[in-house]
Formats: sequence, structure tokens, C-alpha cells
Amino acid sequence: MRLSFLNPESRTAINVTRLRKYEYETNKIIVDWVKSLVTLVVLADGTPDDQMVGVLSYHLNGNQVVGVVKPTERTHLSVLYELKVYLNLGINKVMVLIDQEDLPLSNLFGQAEDIMKEIGIKLDTKEEKDRVGVYQCSLASKKFEIIIVVNGLSEVCTDKHSIEDHLTKAAGIEVKGNSKDSWETLKSKHEEEVFRKFKRKRKEIEKLFPQQVSGFKRLTDEH
Repeated sequence: MRLSFLNPESRTAINVTRLRKYEYETNKIIVDWVKSLVTLVVLADGTPDDQMVGVLSYHLNGNQVVGVVKPTERTHLSVLYELKVYLNLGINKVMVLIDQEDLPLSNLFGQAEDIMKEIGIKLDTKEEKDRVGVYQCSLASKKFEIIIVVNGLSEVCTDKHSIEDHLTKAAGIEVKGNSKDSWETLKSKHEEEVFRKFKRKRKEIEKLFPQQVSGFKRLTDEH
């Protein structure tokens, strides 16, 4: 799986390109140009979510190209208000990667569903399992799929669940307060060691990021 950025000059694109410093071959992650896209990853939060999407792309098989975007004016659940914009580009499958924060999972999925209904999306069917919600949807005559993947690990003791839950677990850090703050206190050398380890150990990626791997496989029809 390789990535195509809707905005190649965005901070998201730059951050993924910076995986080079951890010895990733970014030509295996990024494509410079693609004629059209039918699948898209929407990042509800910024960094290090974007870099982890790059790492996951590096390890997942297949030649499918997936679009990536981080809406500039919206964060967290509000990125769902941009869905109709992306659907109008010809996208028929969207994966939204979002931090749980301090919301119960049922509340997060409920609020996401309310927003989709608010903007006119009809939710025809729903599957929910292990922090992944999959919705078969329609808008007028268009049929499409929305996949919501919620970052966080229940075994990490933190005030707010986020992608940093997975990173602190990988680094063996004891979380104090919340995982985001604990990860940010890590010195750059140790952060580099974690990302280099990710490059070498695919099996560890699958254990540390189970819902993200599941979501990407669903996105690329490998489930």
C-alpha cells in the first residue's frame, strides 16, 4: 500500500517524508502522482498520527494507492463535516483515523453518526468491533463505505486515549497523566529507536496497532 497526498506540500506529507531519517525507503510509501483515487484516509489529528500511517503503509502488502488528507481547519470529530467534499472527488471508501481522547467509545461513535446524518449521509448498515466502526452509507444515488478507526489502548492508563498509547507501549514508557505528554517527554534519540524498531518488526506493528491494521485491511479489501 502506498500513499498519495491530496496536498503534496502539506505538513502531513512533509512529516511522512521525514521517515527517511529513520531509514525508511519513502519511495515504498509515497507515490508522486496518481490518475485517480477511490480510497482515502482522513486524519482527525496531526502528528505523530501521520508518521504512523506512513509506517503502516510501509508494512502492508499490495500496490494499491490510498489518498491521505489532514483537514487544515478541522480537528477530531469535526473532520467528518468534510466527508461530502471528498466523496465529490470520486472517493467511495473513507477511513477516518481519530483519537479517542476522554470520550467513551459509545459516545464517540454516536457523535460521529450524528454528524454524518446531519450532513445528509444515510447510514444503511453498521458493524462495530475492537475500536473499528464500519458503515455502509448512501448519499442520493452514491453508495460508499466509511471506516472509523479509534486510536487508543484500554490497557494504557491515561487521562486521554490517543495514538500515543501505542507509541508509549512500544517504547516501554510508564504513562503519567496522559500518554501524549509522556511520549513528548521522550528524547529524540529514543523516539528514533522506536521508529527504527517499527521498520524491522512487522509482527510487532500488528500487535501494537491492531485496530489501525484492521482498518487499513478493510480499506484495501484485504480483510
